[in-house]
Amino acid sequence: MKIRFKFLTRISNILLMSIVLAGIQAFVVPGIACAQQALPKIGTEQLKKITNESSELEALIVRATPQSITQARAQIGASPYLSDPDKVVLDAIAHGVSLLVYGTKDVRFAVPPGAQGASTKYITCLVGLIDAFSGEVPQVFQNTTYSTMSEFISSLAFFRASRNETREQALAALARFEALGSVSAVSMLIRGQIALESKQYDDAVKNFQKALDLDPQSQKAACGLARSFVALGKPEDAKKALDPIVAQASLSAEFKSLYGMSLYSLNSVLDAESWFAGALKDDPARTDVLVPLASAAMQRRDYPAASRYLESASKTASRDRTWLVLKSQYALENSRQSDAERFARSAVRFFSKDPVAIAQLIRALQKSADQTKHLEAVDLAKAVLDLTNGQDAEFTPFEQAQRAQARDTALQFLVSESYSHQDWVSAANYIQQAGSATLDKEMVATILRKSGNMQAAVQFASSWYAQDPNSEQAVEAYLRSLAMATGGGLASAAPASDASTGLGIALSALGVNQGGSANSAMLEMVVKFIAAPFSKELKSFLYYMSASLQNDEDKAIGQLKDALAERADNVEALVSLASMYLNRYNRQLDKSDTINRDKALRYLTQAKALNPTENDLRARISELESQIKR
Repeated sequence: MKIRFKFLTRISNILLMSIVLAGIQAFVVPGIACAQQALPKIGTEQLKKITNESSELEALIVRATPQSITQARAQIGASPYLSDPDKVVLDAIAHGVSLLVYGTKDVRFAVPPGAQGASTKYITCLVGLIDAFSGEVPQVFQNTTYSTMSEFISSLAFFRASRNETREQALAALARFEALGSVSAVSMLIRGQIALESKQYDDAVKNFQKALDLDPQSQKAACGLARSFVALGKPEDAKKALDPIVAQASLSAEFKSLYGMSLYSLNSVLDAESWFAGALKDDPARTDVLVPLASAAMQRRDYPAASRYLESASKTASRDRTWLVLKSQYALENSRQSDAERFARSAVRFFSKDPVAIAQLIRALQKSADQTKHLEAVDLAKAVLDLTNGQDAEFTPFEQAQRAQARDTALQFLVSESYSHQDWVSAANYIQQAGSATLDKEMVATILRKSGNMQAAVQFASSWYAQDPNSEQAVEAYLRSLAMATGGGLASAAPASDASTGLGIALSALGVNQGGSANSAMLEMVVKFIAAPFSKELKSFLYYMSASLQNDEDKAIGQLKDALAERADNVEALVSLASMYLNRYNRQLDKSDTINRDKALRYLTQAKALNPTENDLRARISELESQIKR
């Protein structure tokens, strides 16, 4: 207020001096008539040039693009016709328009020295501009005739107005200005801003695009256009609007934030991070970039940084879905299951139909030891599948990726739960829906085999082994699937519906034609694996498998004992030994000799003591127990 008061006082003094000078001139005209006759007269042609130049400069100023204002200031400085005071004031007006339209809200407008002696018209415009900077419609134009400059400057109050009444007055001035036929970026920027605020995003796009057409290097116009496209869910178009300006030496915090948001929405989260960081550095009050920065930090597993951003955003984003999901993820990473569940439940409470929020709650519940929460998670996972069962074209690439990840989370959980409950058919069905979702390969191989999907089991295990022949889990899955297909004693829990196809694939993998001996080829392959430098765990399985392929019972028993020598808790080997000794006892004519029966019981007791979890093994143990007790 002090600056404005001083300036107005100064302007008043200038005007008063002009009046005094005019009065003095009226009294002394007769005395200086000769002197006036000696002064050079301005010719008609020169006057025309002065008038044209003034009109051209004013047109450049009211056009109000960064380019036109720069051009206007250059021409003002080089003008051969303008007086020095007029140059000072007109340059100040051009600079003030630039600050008001393109500067930050808190930028101040300095009063220029050397304004004394400027034309009344330009002094009046300068006073009006000061009012506009204060967020008020200029009063200095009230008793003047409407003109392009007066209505233009009056409309600029819109950019600083805090009251609706002032905004309406500025818009009325803008309408009068437009009726005078001048072209200005201000009209497009104001109407674009109004459309953006009222969520008329298509209208906002049209207006900001017109402003950008006037000056393709205008950051403000490009930012308005980009913000409109972001609101429409078109981040690619937003990025295209900003791309031509990226190379500018000085970029605003808003530009950096919007460019980061365009990349973020295109699911280039880590590429967006530096732009968000730049915006926050330039303007620490930009809370809109904190959650995206936290998201990027979580992707990089920089948990301290993620925590700082999340805490900084807590006051403004406590009901933001992404903030709540990230808070839950952060808690899980720090083994705080109850906090993770609390934040995830808040996200679901606020966004009950959002698959991303629901998926995070599934992750939190999955970590709980409470099985009732696992049952809740199953229902939630099925809800996610329903919510994501359709086209996501209306969502941004980031949201599409988030929804796809939510669906993967739901399917991974359902596969895992079905596996743990040994519901092989349901698990296989979820695997089929999972597509390219990341799943534990050993679990998938087991599910496909035990569900009776012979072809899928052989193809999956063969591919896994081919990709990673040094993986012991892949070796075991490969051999089990081949044994299942060739009937080598390791059959699935469910009958195979595609036995002939699966067998053909298995025989091809073994290098055996349809009439050859798959059993011999399998045994030869297993023997080669036994000779390889594998762990005791895999060696135990290989001896067990070799035993299952033997026609000689004594050799089979010997290899099962070798399997137990490698790993004493091999339940399959224990059950097989119990079965073989029980069969020997059953073949005996003299039932009083219970040596074989006792051995069967001993091995069976050992197997049972290990508490196997597989239903088919438990069923086999129960069956053998009932036979022994007869």
